[in-house]
Amino acid sequence: MSTSSILLPAGLSPAPATAAPDFTISLSESFRVREPVEVRVGLDKLLDFAACPAPRPQHRLRRRLHARLEAVERAAAAALDGVLLEGPFDMPSLTRALEAARTGPERLAAAQVWREREAERAHRLLKAELPVWSPIRWRGSSSAANAVEACAAVFDFDDGASIEDIVQRLDGRLLGALHTTLRHAPDHHRFRLVLPYAAPVPADRHADVLRSVGRLLPAGVDRACFDLAEWFIRPVRLTDDPTYRAVRLGGPDAGLLSVDLGRLPAPAGVATPSVTAGRRGDLDWDPVARRRHGLSLGGRLASAERAIRGLACPACRRRDAWFWLDPRGLRDARCNHRSTCGWQGPLADL
Repeated sequence: MSTSSILLPAGLSPAPATAAPDFTISLSESFRVREPVEVRVGLDKLLDFAACPAPRPQHRLRRRLHARLEAVERAAAAALDGVLLEGPFDMPSLTRALEAARTGPERLAAAQVWREREAERAHRLLKAELPVWSPIRWRGSSSAANAVEACAAVFDFDDGASIEDIVQRLDGRLLGALHTTLRHAPDHHRFRLVLPYAAPVPADRHADVLRSVGRLLPAGVDRACFDLAEWFIRPVRLTDDPTYRAVRLGGPDAGLLSVDLGRLPAPAGVATPSVTAGRRGDLDWDPVARRRHGLSLGGRLASAERAIRGLACPACRRRDAWFWLDPRGLRDARCNHRSTCGWQGPLADL
């Protein structure tokens, strides 16, 4: 399919980049953000930032990740032999799964499921230490309620799409960039696409624009991208792995993504996809997902950034519910009014 034959949805068009404005992006050293740092960059700088050709390898983090993954393997093997090793793992769930298994193959399958879950958790904990950025400009802390405007559409692809799909659909029509993310593999592409706007889009219409652009894109977009409180890890490599890829989209006729809000299709009652949709398990154990969820609900970081407070209680509706980011002490959220309300429940119920 020729890129010149692709029709953009109503309200979207390529705009000449000859007079491209500066773009305001937000930066932080990690997901544990209190006040984001605003930086103004030009178009070339933004595209270089979004498609860094060779990020510096993070060897220290790679060694820590491999050490944790090896510890997970040892713990699973020992549990199969009836020995429980101590460590920062969810050993009770492994023990329950092994006790429920009736045959040897069932026990092996249960251990493998636990290994995969703990490996996913190890990667998420690693991500929590990496520098991040956002196309959103906030007024104050980085919560959805404080979002002012967006300078770019950002999409993460984790399942189904390939880099070649995106290049075929967009290259030559829109200016943009993409780079592979941490768990990318040649046979399973994982990558991030950045499409700068010709002019900032108000925060309350950003999700509408993302939905419209999404009609151009293949399946596999991570729905967390629709969350105004979402942060994105900057391009990173753990090693000199040659599978890392960065691509700039462009061409002589390519332009910035211009948005005519008046012509943009109405959402027709479709709610913005929730960051937690289908990810309740993440909220039980992943500090990054817990933080993201709390801020998206209008909560605030508190207790030296170890907790989220100021959330609406599902029972009494007062904004006095809270939870710890690290779930090892207390996994559930609670209402502060223990004597008059007493609500306690999973984060997904907030």
